[in-house]
Amino acid sequence: MRREQYEFGPVERMEPDTTGTLDDQKYRLLVQRGRSVACLWLDRERLLDLAALIEHVLGSTLRVVWPSAPWEPPRGFPTPDVELTVGDFALEHDERSDHYPMLAQCIDAHQEVSCTFSCVASHEQLRTLLDRIAGAIAGEHTRCPLCGCTVTEANHSCHGQNGHIASSS
Repeated sequence: MRREQYEFGPVERMEPDTTGTLDDQKYRLLVQRGRSVACLWLDRERLLDLAALIEHVLGSTLRVVWPSAPWEPPRGFPTPDVELTVGDFALEHDERSDHYPMLAQCIDAHQEVSCTFSCVASHEQLRTLLDRIAGAIAGEHTRCPLCGCTVTEANHSCHGQNGHIASSS
């Protein structure tokens, strides 16, 4: 079995996102450092597990508050350099640097590759991520992976599927 490691080090952005149709909701965590972007795919339960882990390590509580404005999916991320499906997360506090190393154990359906993803976040980044996870879960907004539009119906008509944009006339 081949082993791969993706080490991002200190990150600039960490954003949860949802994609797919209402019938096929998928979650991902977008992590950016400079021009490098990782897309960590996970299910709803794993996203909630990550929120609970952050709560535990930070000693804070997940505040599911209905936002005054609708939750907005993250924008401005370049195309990911790596896409991984996450099985488990580990997070700890490094008291010397006052940062939080995070490790994600990746899962491979074929068991041909064992991989890990690691990055380092600040307290503020994790606090923001925790709040955004709460917003993503509370809002349950879904975006089309092809056109990026918010999908409100299961029969979303996407110009990314056929190459045409519907006219507004």
